[in-house]
Amino acid sequence: MKVGTFLSLCAFALVLWAAPAPAEAGYGDNRTAGTQPPSFTASAIRSQIVQAHNETTGGVQLASAVPTPTQLLPDEADLPYDLSAAQAAQVIVYKAERRMDLIDSRGRPLRSYQVSLGKNPVGSKERMGDNKTPEGRYTIDWRNPESAYHLSLRISYPNKADKWRADKQGVNPGGDIFIHGAPNGQGWKKWKYNKSRDWTNGCIAVTDAEIREIWNLVPDGTPIIIKP
Repeated sequence: MKVGTFLSLCAFALVLWAAPAPAEAGYGDNRTAGTQPPSFTASAIRSQIVQAHNETTGGVQLASAVPTPTQLLPDEADLPYDLSAAQAAQVIVYKAERRMDLIDSRGRPLRSYQVSLGKNPVGSKERMGDNKTPEGRYTIDWRNPESAYHLSLRISYPNKADKWRADKQGVNPGGDIFIHGAPNGQGWKKWKYNKSRDWTNGCIAVTDAEIREIWNLVPDGTPIIIKP
């Protein structure tokens, strides 16, 4: 074998040896069987947000100049605009995707968060103790700065429809559904309180850093839509 050919083969083998291993494909959580993990690429997030906006506004299109977050939680340099003066006009939760979007008054996405749901996540909440997260149209009606879960924003469950359904079934509909962080003093238990599993009793959980951000972006009275 010629020296030049041998050196070329050695160089090629070195490139293959140094190449990084492919990322793990598994999602490793307890989501509904058959549910594909959400895509957090910029184009996928924008497409999903635009589609959701059109569904909830009867087809009113978002402007083509809508900024696109570069990942699920973009770094400050990648935000659409200065969040210090921003406020959400609507919150949309997609239970099957474990995703919560904050949308401003012009239909622009402010933030997207991966969330954890109730331990029994499939289907809408019907009664106290069923560990389900509600589905429907609600409002952020109160906030608790002294929450046992860092900070929390209360969702106005049960609404009239929920109360009517529970009354018809002769059950207590439950209540105290919040968007919140990790239990105080328990955030270090990453194996238990993390976004790869649904661990709440029906609430919507994010990280402590995220609930601090949501606290500032979402005022009381903000409508929230929770979709299956």
